[in-house]
Amino acid sequence: MKHNFTNNNGVVIFYFRGKLNFTNLDGNDIIETIKSAKHVTFDLQDVDYISSSFIRLCLVTSKTVGLKQLSIVNVNSFTLKLFHTTGLDKILDISLSPTLQHAQH
Repeated sequence: MKHNFTNNNGVVIFYFRGKLNFTNLDGNDIIETIKSAKHVTFDLQDVDYISSSFIRLCLVTSKTVGLKQLSIVNVNSFTLKLFHTTGLDKILDISLSPTLQHAQH
């Protein structure tokens, strides 16, 4: 899978790259990592494409850690439109740039 992550006292940041689709996205690995997290950030700066598999991962993650404890940052305009089309931009914390909390880690 194309990601790295850091865990700083329960604040987990995943750095994804490439295409996030069914073929190269192991959501179970990520879910195991976030089970004890206080806050999770998905950094999509180096992501070219997301599929419904990644959207599912976002929903499962938000249910695991809580809606207010998931941030999705550095999304490109295509990804933002996809989140808008699905209505997830209204319930998830999605940003075109890094958040202040993300920038501090």
